[in-house]
Amino acid sequence: MSLTIPTDRWHTEMTNTKWKESVDGIAVEEDPSETSETYIGPIYQFEMNGGVNMQDWEKSWELIRVNVDSGAIDNVCNKEIGKDFAVKETKVSKGKGYYMSASKHNIYNEGEKTIVGQNDMGLPAGMTFQVCDVKGPLGSVRRICEAGNRVVFDD
Repeated sequence: MSLTIPTDRWHTEMTNTKWKESVDGIAVEEDPSETSETYIGPIYQFEMNGGVNMQDWEKSWELIRVNVDSGAIDNVCNKEIGKDFAVKETKVSKGKGYYMSASKHNIYNEGEKTIVGQNDMGLPAGMTFQVCDVKGPLGSVRRICEAGNRVVFDD
């Protein structure tokens, strides 16, 4: 499973913009309790302006490959994944909550971040990850299914 997210200058400019109307088919309401809205970019990027130069595209997006784990209780990633998305403190991180690794080590929860972008078919996608000291992103089958998706392991 992979998720592509906008990064660099393009993302910074678009993140600081408040969106009140539909953008590329996604209706976004301005919420006065939020300090900024995040624009996730065009859904059909390759259809814009007769196509996209792949070298430019690769510089402005981050490809995130998520390993799906049937034993994971939560979606987790480290701070380096989706750097442009803020880590928010949660009750679990405030309370020094932790996960137990397979090797019986405590892995402390440092907050959560919601990463939005598009999937490998160009459709809007996003996941909320618990941030902790792990090597790479893990997608919890439990959380993926709770979000209304289905996970199938097959050859």
